[in-house]
Amino acid sequence: MSRLRVSAAITIAAAAALLTGCGGRNAGVGPLAASVTYASAVGVPVPIGTPYSFGIPLINPTGRPMTIDRVLPVGQQQGIVVAGIRVAHHPKAMINSAIGYPPKESGVPLRPPTGWVVAPHENEDDLIIGLRMTHAGVAVIRMFRIEYHSGSSHYAVDLPFTAQECAPLSRYPHGCPQPTLPG
Repeated sequence: MSRLRVSAAITIAAAAALLTGCGGRNAGVGPLAASVTYASAVGVPVPIGTPYSFGIPLINPTGRPMTIDRVLPVGQQQGIVVAGIRVAHHPKAMINSAIGYPPKESGVPLRPPTGWVVAPHENEDDLIIGLRMTHAGVAVIRMFRIEYHSGSSHYAVDLPFTAQECAPLSRYPHGCPQPTLPG
């Protein structure tokens, strides 16, 4: 893993821990479980109807390619919808958070996750998720499930990452209420 990537990953994990008080719950089953090892959450005030993007690094610590079959939201409340899910291969910048979907900050083409191969020992693919609030209030998606395979072995991992959005911006000038951690 590049030093910049390691530094950014540590910074993101530390910030999430400070902001959410995250604990040490294991992410799940299979090699891609290494992508998010501790429960974390983010809450963002957004304009109604405007997509908001964030990224989750995909880490394959094995010597085998892992092929993504699909990515699903888990625990999705009414009022928040998935605007899109893509993969950025070796992005020029990590997408911690960005207004708009697809985010321009990645600097690389974004590709559909279905069929995407996370190469052996890869640590520079980002799963980019775009969310959009459909009406005023607070809504959350509790986790994101990645179903994937390597050869004949099939896996499913629930990444313990909660995404909460609050709309409209005028109602939440100081940020969203603290999201509840997954688990």
